[in-house]
Amino acid sequence: MLLGGYAFGIFSRSEHLIDISRKVDGFKEAALDESQLLMKRQQEFGTSYINDPQLLWDDMFRPIALTQEGLSVNGLIRYFETNTFYKQPVINGKLEYAGSIEDYLSIHGGIAPTLISLPDPLTFLRMSKNLWYNEDSALIRDFGRLLGNISGDLKRLGYRALVLKGPMYCSSDASGLRESILSALHEIKASFSGKVIIHTYFGNPELNAAILRESDIDGIGLDPKYVSRSGMQIYGSKEISLGAIDGTNTKMEKIEEIRSLLMGLKGKVNQVFITNNVDLEFLPQSFLLSKVKLIGEAVRLLSDEVI
Repeated sequence: MLLGGYAFGIFSRSEHLIDISRKVDGFKEAALDESQLLMKRQQEFGTSYINDPQLLWDDMFRPIALTQEGLSVNGLIRYFETNTFYKQPVINGKLEYAGSIEDYLSIHGGIAPTLISLPDPLTFLRMSKNLWYNEDSALIRDFGRLLGNISGDLKRLGYRALVLKGPMYCSSDASGLRESILSALHEIKASFSGKVIIHTYFGNPELNAAILRESDIDGIGLDPKYVSRSGMQIYGSKEISLGAIDGTNTKMEKIEEIRSLLMGLKGKVNQVFITNNVDLEFLPQSFLLSKVKLIGEAVRLLSDEVI
């Protein structure tokens, strides 16, 4: 079994950056400077990919909702059972690509990110307010084409891995949308051509295992708090991103705990990545860095044991 490790999602801002964000000027420059520091640390920790910290993203939808055709933003809504909120995207026209999201990326500096996270089509559907489409399947297909164009831009900018955040695969059976989901994911994968991983969290996606298994994506992110070892073995040849690092709790995981999870998959899965279960924006930045460092250490210490 091959072993790698990475962090994904929006990273938390330092107290210094939070203070600057309350001022009129200077936030973008400060955020890009801090992003360089966070990416440098990932480089030092030896993670398989360098995650774009996405410090310019107030939530996973905002840059897309503000830049693409057919979208606007609504008021704040609580993000699942957390103490964070997101501005709900409002679909008030046909979803169409309207240009690159480059202004929101951490690509202007010495260290280049190689991984970034976007919302997956099903999650976008479930967490948006639809005022335009009569059929959910048409919305998903159009959003897939929109993300396909954005993914093509990301590929040209040097990103090698794309995480699609998909907590809504854990909430209800999406089999009625199977064809449109598969079509959207095919569009994204074909446009990006690098590694595409759907990260599920806040639950178990077993109701939608058939869709995920059949899709063109390369891997699936699973949270061992909700998914058993046997439940991680029902996704065929897909790579497994093991959410062994808890992004909702400052308590540090132990190498032995991670070893135990990995040994339960040895010989049953071809490729495993050690990663966080949810975005690390919920943690103070000092704890975030400790957890990302642990990902790199776990890969170095455990790789020989799981071959």
